[in-house]
Amino acid sequence: MIRKKITLPLLTLLLISCHTSKQMANSPKKKDIATLEELMDNISKAQKFKTYSAKGTVSYAGADFGGDADAQLKVIYDSAALLTIRKYGIELFRLLLDKDSVTSLDRIDNSWSKNSISEWAKSYKVPLDYLMIQDIVTSGFYLTEYLSYQLEKNSEGYSVKGFSELFTMTTDLTYSPPKPLKMSIRQDRRLLDIGFNEISTFSGRVCPKSLEAFYKDEVSGTTDRINIKWKEISIDKEVSIKFAIPEHYTRK
Repeated sequence: MIRKKITLPLLTLLLISCHTSKQMANSPKKKDIATLEELMDNISKAQKFKTYSAKGTVSYAGADFGGDADAQLKVIYDSAALLTIRKYGIELFRLLLDKDSVTSLDRIDNSWSKNSISEWAKSYKVPLDYLMIQDIVTSGFYLTEYLSYQLEKNSEGYSVKGFSELFTMTTDLTYSPPKPLKMSIRQDRRLLDIGFNEISTFSGRVCPKSLEAFYKDEVSGTTDRINIKWKEISIDKEVSIKFAIPEHYTRK
C-alpha cells in the first residue's frame, strides 16, 4: 500500500520520516519491462491483510552482545504490532509498537519503557517508523508518496529506487508476482541492508519467511546484524494483542 505521510524522526527491526512531499516519477515507457505504476499497483494489492502472525527464531550480533532466541510476532494491520522474545520457553522481552509509540517490557530486570516513535527511531539513527517496519517485515516492500521513484531493469528483474532529501531506498525484486530480493536504505553515512532469503505466498500475498538485516554507521564504525527465520506464518486469522505492565515494574 502506498503510504501517506507519517511522523518519524528503526525491528530491527528497521527509523526518520520524509518531511517533503514528492511526486512519483514516471517510469520509462518500455514495452519489454513493467511500468512503475503497474508494479506499485501489484505490490499494493499484495500487501493488504487484516491480521498477521508468525513464529520463529531471531539472532542478533552487535558490538555489545549477541545471541539467539524464539520470537513471536502479531500484527493488526495499520494499527499495532507485538513482538515477544523467549529463551527456553521463558519470556525475556516484549515490545509493542503502534503509530505513535514504542513500549517495551524487560522481564529480566522487571522494567518497562515507553517512547514516541520519533524518539525511538532517532535513538537508533535509522529512518524507520511503524508503517515502514510493518510493511517491510510482512511483505518485503515499502511504498510512500513522499519518495520520488525510478524503475530500472537489472539482471535479476527490477530495481525500484526511491529518493527524498533525507534518505534513499532501493528495492531489488522479481516480477509477476512481485517478490523482494533485497532492500537498501541509506541516510547520510548510515546504511541498512535487508536481504529476503526465502519467500512464501499465501493466497497471492507475498511474505518474507527468512530475512537478514545489516546496519552500519560509518561515522561511529558500529555494526548490527539481525536474522529472522519464521517457521509459521498465518494471515487473516484471529489475533489478540495483550500488553499489561505489572505494577512492581520500574519505568526506565
